[in-house]
Amino acid sequence: MYDSFLATLLSLALICITCLRLFFTKKARIDPISLLAPTAFFASLCTIALWGAEPLFLLVAALSLLVFLTNVRALFRLSAQLYVDHYSILFVSFSLFELVAALALGVCTVLFRPVQYRPSDFGVTKQTQYLTGTLATGYAVRHQLFEPTRITGRLYTYALAPADAVADAVAKDAGTQRQATATTAQEGATAPADAAAHHEAQPDEQEHANEQEKTGDHKPIVLLVPKSTASAIHYEPYCLMLAQKGYTVLTADFYANTPHLYDERIFFSLDSRLFRRAHSVSLALAARKAQKTHTPQDAASDELEKNDAAITASCYEALTRLALSQFGADAQLFYAVDMLSMEKLNPLVSRYEQNVLGFFALNRVTEYTTAGFGFVEQTDAYTAWRLGTWRDKTFFIPRYVAGKTDEIIQDAVKLLQPVEIIRNGEKK
Repeated sequence: MYDSFLATLLSLALICITCLRLFFTKKARIDPISLLAPTAFFASLCTIALWGAEPLFLLVAALSLLVFLTNVRALFRLSAQLYVDHYSILFVSFSLFELVAALALGVCTVLFRPVQYRPSDFGVTKQTQYLTGTLATGYAVRHQLFEPTRITGRLYTYALAPADAVADAVAKDAGTQRQATATTAQEGATAPADAAAHHEAQPDEQEHANEQEKTGDHKPIVLLVPKSTASAIHYEPYCLMLAQKGYTVLTADFYANTPHLYDERIFFSLDSRLFRRAHSVSLALAARKAQKTHTPQDAASDELEKNDAAITASCYEALTRLALSQFGADAQLFYAVDMLSMEKLNPLVSRYEQNVLGFFALNRVTEYTTAGFGFVEQTDAYTAWRLGTWRDKTFFIPRYVAGKTDEIIQDAVKLLQPVEIIRNGEKK
């Protein structure tokens, strides 16, 4: 998610340069800087295409479109190799307004930036595979990027990195830190607070790599499917913490809109990869507000709540099949679920009782206050703010929830408890 923050800053920087040229582009000159206006608009569209139609991304795209339209005349003059003769009052007014708006959005972008981290910081590897298919026909992994089939999902696999790879990463980071320390001492500067906190929060990768060599083989594969109010990336901090403990974690985004999550009510599909999460979050937040104020829920929120649970359970079955196809028919699995009732999940556990060790409901952890939305304190500070919490660089909540999950799994593995004893996600 940190890449989306950098992409947004790039779009805003291009907008600011376009608007600021009023002050440094002289008259009787060709105006090539006007080309940055369509470039900013294109960059904002790419951000939405890659990370979805989040509110901040939509605002930046709308502003970049306005800047593009404001500079259409300048682009025509540039294509005709005409010189800038003067800036009209209307153009100057629009440019100043757009500059102020870009600076305001820049402040919001910085305030709500995600926490910067890499899987290698935790001694973990991340593999991304593209999927094709639907919930009705089943999903399969695309082994080649350019295939005639349509991409309808992504599968993410987190696992502890091999000891030699971790040692190389640690040595590389140590060399980088020594070089940075020498440069800092020479220049008399200090590192930014965010970077310092980022390095302080990193674990001892070598220690965890050794732990994997001793205990990682018998651990079950943990499966997690986000609801429509989150994406797999919003659970990545939790997945990294589990993988750090020696587990292989599989999570996936399934965005084939069959069956439909909710009815389409505008001219484009809200039930799609780009708009599903943003629209679902808005409905879920409206439902939470209605619950607090004891007012009736909106019909759309009721429809989302009813359909989301059934579709998420079907996604767990699709992910189970993918896991068994990759790790063998006798692989041991464990479900990590978030805001999914036992009524929806128990039939699936019974169907795969030879493989499924049990499941753990993340929302049962009291400290996990953003249940259903993922670990947004690290991945989506704006949604975290709307939920009454804030950006957290310490990774305390995902680490704590991963520890609780590990306790349940270890009890099942060591004591060989039957599935029925841990199906409710609690120790007895």
